[in-house]
Amino acid sequence: MSKKSILCLLAENEDKIARLYDLYAEKIRGRKRFWRLMAEEEYGHGQMMRELDSRFGSNPEFLKVSKHARQIVSYISDYIDSEIKKVKKGHVSHAEALESALRIEQSMVETKSFEIFNPIAKPVAIAFRRLNRETKTHVNELRKMCKEY
Repeated sequence: MSKKSILCLLAENEDKIARLYDLYAEKIRGRKRFWRLMAEEEYGHGQMMRELDSRFGSNPEFLKVSKHARQIVSYISDYIDSEIKKVKKGHVSHAEALESALRIEQSMVETKSFEIFNPIAKPVAIAFRRLNRETKTHVNELRKMCKEY
């Protein structure tokens, strides 16, 4: 059995985040539009990673991966899984959802999730810069909303 490429794992994480945000959209009254927009962006990120994976896969000529990359991606993935389970089991407030989403998005920025890779191919570098920029935008949007609560 072969190991999944890191791009595939990143795509899976982006999709998990999107599913979490979809759950928030279902469960939180009056905030469906906000969480759906966030989910759509995350699904777009997952699609971008899948497209890169289909072009470049794990080829070290296009993307060099730090030795800790899989551990970081796995840690974030486990946290997202635990949040999805928690939301499926019961009620979640908008404030709790904001806090969890901020923790996820901020952890990706703080751990420099998209900087633990050394993209050699220009399309990979452009995609990672975009993901990093959009994740920082999510952090700022979530922080702003948190201040309202």
